[in-house]
Amino acid sequence: MSWQQVYCITRLDSVCVALMIVMVIAFGIAMFCGLGIVINSEDGPESWKPFRKVTIRSAIVGIVAMIINVLIPSTKEAAAIYLIPKISNNEQAKDISKKGLNLLEAKFDEWLKDTMGEDKTE
Repeated sequence: MSWQQVYCITRLDSVCVALMIVMVIAFGIAMFCGLGIVINSEDGPESWKPFRKVTIRSAIVGIVAMIINVLIPSTKEAAAIYLIPKISNNEQAKDISKKGLNLLEAKFDEWLKDTMGEDKTE
């Protein structure tokens, strides 16, 4: 993995925050333009045109930003997506887990013997 990829993975949370800001601003603009349509509803459809165009465009931008934000993983998720297959397919890691399991079993047996021995003396 190159340093550029590592840097991009660490910046994913910032990208998600930026998209969230874009989404909030776009939906805010859509809301205020929608409010402009409601206020000018007495003047007829001709007065709605500028508000309607901005409302539709900003709503589309907000929806696209929201969809992209949902599809971009967080930094932790991206690291897990990259690292978990590498670790699970690594032969050395498999050997370590077997050795670790054997060590834990031996330790548990030792602890059980110690606790059983203490219970009998009391």
